[in-house]
Amino acid sequence: MKKTFLMLAEDPSFGAAGNLLNALWDNGHEVSAMFTRKDEKEFWKRIKIPEDQVVYLENQGYDTPVAALSAPDEIIVVGASAWDMLFVSLNYDFSKKSAMPIKVILTDTYYVRNYQRLNEEFEKVGAKVYAMQDLMRYRVGLPTEVYYQPIEIDDIDVVKNQKFTICHSPGVKSKTNQKGTIQISETINRYIANNNNATYSLITDASYQECLVEKSKSHLFVDQLPPDNDYGYMGGVGKSGLEAMLLGSVVLTKGEIGNYNEETYPEAPIQVFQSEQELYKAIDFFEQNPEVRKFIAEVQQAWARNFINYEFVANHVAK
Repeated sequence: MKKTFLMLAEDPSFGAAGNLLNALWDNGHEVSAMFTRKDEKEFWKRIKIPEDQVVYLENQGYDTPVAALSAPDEIIVVGASAWDMLFVSLNYDFSKKSAMPIKVILTDTYYVRNYQRLNEEFEKVGAKVYAMQDLMRYRVGLPTEVYYQPIEIDDIDVVKNQKFTICHSPGVKSKTNQKGTIQISETINRYIANNNNATYSLITDASYQECLVEKSKSHLFVDQLPPDNDYGYMGGVGKSGLEAMLLGSVVLTKGEIGNYNEETYPEAPIQVFQSEQELYKAIDFFEQNPEVRKFIAEVQQAWARNFINYEFVANHVAK
């Protein structure tokens, strides 16, 4: 059954919200969106839905009438930060169940820092909750669907560098070391100092398209190595790592890749490490064993093509 959705998110790149818009649109649903702003990576330029169905509050003003958007059957909130910044601004009564179906997609560590309060609010309004695999541990005992961001990449010719290339892409999160970029870079640079056959690609200031092209050249992609924190975040694979999987890189990350909702998502075949020492050993292993590297990259790419394509994720969210 086709539906009409209103999406709320900080910006189109946040939790790959723009991709979800396109996924729902491509699969026959009517969609509109309210964002705080346009994103620096220019995700907003890739949105397919009509321009008059997208509101950017910082650009068009916070008094922009939401009534101008199509009346939705359901609201989709991408990111806990959007719940606080946008959804709450619509003056919903949190003391009772909402008359309109609400779906919340958790992709951000903002949720981790506020999960107890947010879980209570989601419960009060009867929201259906989806969560990235690395956030499922904060939803134990609560009904939750596993979620991976929808990504399709069909405009990149994948050609790997001649020299063994290790890539990491923290984006704006490099400023806070949220992904453990300092530790990742130190480990990779230490490896390169002992091995002239390897090179490091650190992606920071780049458009979305430039970022994809650079990732496509790498053999190994390190998603994150979160430092110790006060809220128990362990790490996992995010949008950047999923993109690298589609582009044929072996993806490594710190964290836990739990086997949640096996009937919906078979466990993602991510290479997991838990320390800088394990990361160093993994880099060395994959540099020294190109056939194994090729096999693992193909397994990861096949999983990504099956479970983060637009049709699969749109059906998962719209059901």
